[in-house]
Amino acid sequence: MKRFGILIILLLLLATFACNDEPEEPDYGTAADLYGKVELYDDAQNPMPDDSVRVSIYASKPLILDSTDKDGKFFFKQLDYGTYSLMFEKNGYGTYVLNGVVHQKGDTHLGIVPKLGMHSTTAITKLEDSVLGAVINIAIYTQPAASSNRPRYFRVFFGYSDNVSFEDYVAYSGVITTNTQPATYSISMHKLLDWGFKPGDKVWIKAYGDSYYSNAFIDPIKGVHVFPNLNMNSAQAISFTMP
Repeated sequence: MKRFGILIILLLLLATFACNDEPEEPDYGTAADLYGKVELYDDAQNPMPDDSVRVSIYASKPLILDSTDKDGKFFFKQLDYGTYSLMFEKNGYGTYVLNGVVHQKGDTHLGIVPKLGMHSTTAITKLEDSVLGAVINIAIYTQPAASSNRPRYFRVFFGYSDNVSFEDYVAYSGVITTNTQPATYSISMHKLLDWGFKPGDKVWIKAYGDSYYSNAFIDPIKGVHVFPNLNMNSAQAISFTMP
């Protein structure tokens, strides 16, 4: 019985030592550095100087900000821990907001490099549509005209009225690249049905020139999609009726 008691004591001592061997959580404090970089391009894919981008913590009061150096690098020193949206601004470029940046437990190096484009130089001058079976073909004319040496980029928005726009739409395409004049964008009836359009609906279409790196984001307060690089010189909307 005495031996059993000694054994229990030894086991308890071993358990205590084992617990004491676990590493303690480091004291990270309440703030640390957050840093990263950004790359700039024209409205195509040609690199531009990466300096002088104004980078700020969205909606911070007082405003917390920095400007990128010649290598596109920015740095926030001893930033309180939290989840942030970073805003990137420079004249000639559409403002971009990167949401969901988690900053905690020591310095944070931004794991992605935002690639930001300039405002689009592509105007949309004319739209035409034709229905072929279960496919809608949309001819899109740009100014300047697209060519093999100078592609052009655009987006298409779909809605229920002739007021369809980048702010009033049911659905929209990604950035589309064209090397021809006119560009041809085709969409199936099945896709339109997936977006909620029904047989007999009148579908309105509008297109805008965009940049290859479009800077599109979701506004962290309003929750709406923002397309900051669109060229507002756009042709009138056209429509077709779903069969």
